[in-house]
Amino acid sequence: MWCATLQVSEDPDHGHALKQIEYFCAVGGAGSIALASGRLNISSPSVSAAISQLETEFGIGLLVRHHAQGVSLTAEGRRFLEEAKRLIAHSRRIAAR
Repeated sequence: MWCATLQVSEDPDHGHALKQIEYFCAVGGAGSIALASGRLNISSPSVSAAISQLETEFGIGLLVRHHAQGVSLTAEGRRFLEEAKRLIAHSRRIAAR
């Protein structure tokens, strides 16, 4: 299961991974890379690349990209989104301490 591969790491890219997950949450909520990019004030190619990196790292497809019609979540993407939302909320609670 992909969530078993999430491990706390001393890797300096750990914060980068959280950004990628935040981008994925934004896209999952918006249903569109372009719309999420606008809300994040990040370029669409950067958001798309971040999500592609997540897909590669976890070895799963998170999105089905519909050219000019947005995106939809795969079954794995829906499960990942639920876990990702919890992870982001937890990281924000920790940062607020």
